Amino acid sequence: MVTKQARHERASRILAMTRVGSRLRTEDELFIRELILSHPDAEQKVGIGVMAVRVMATRWGGKAFVIVRRDGSRTDFSFRKCLNAPTHWALVSSAAREEIARDVVAFKAKTFLSLADEDGRILCPVTGKRVSFHESHVDHEDPPAFRAILLEFLDTRCITAEDVAIEQGGDLNLVTRMADRAMAEDWRGYHRDRARLRIIDADANIRLGSQVRG
Repeated sequence: MVTKQARHERASRILAMTRVGSRLRTEDELFIRELILSHPDAEQKVGIGVMAVRVMATRWGGKAFVIVRRDGSRTDFSFRKCLNAPTHWALVSSAAREEIARDVVAFKAKTFLSLADEDGRILCPVTGKRVSFHESHVDHEDPPAFRAILLEFLDTRCITAEDVAIEQGGDLNLVTRMADRAMAEDWRGYHRDRARLRIIDADANIRLGSQVRG
């Protein structure tokens, strides 16, 4: 069994050895992606899905890991908050988000194409601020929030999260997804029918997410 200390040392070594602005090497990114799932705000950090993990400079002269999401938005995170093994629910939730990522990306692109002003900005319904594509996230309105929709899906199919087999990424596949592809398509259709999506200021979304952890 890999100890918490060993995971801490590996994450520290990856951060120290990766140049600022660079994407992590494949094997390092696999490790950090799994670590992210144990972050207390994992659902908000991951958002619609992780496209890459990079290293950035901090304003204090150090370095930090940065998640690049599937929609191009970014957020930093502390690996020190991630040093507990991910629960099966966290893995299922991550896989479920990955399965709907293309729909969420399409929603965001379509919304900006149809509603953005001449400066390419959309009004955030929470803050009243006009935000650009890269300053915004796609958020599930509450109700029904993402967690509620996923729980509903499992309940209507008479299964629990423990019944969902997970397929984790390998060297050429850095995503976590549902092993049962028929179930994955079923979930994608269910989410498409139930989800009420909106464009929201990225900072506001993170603040809201930190109040209720999924």
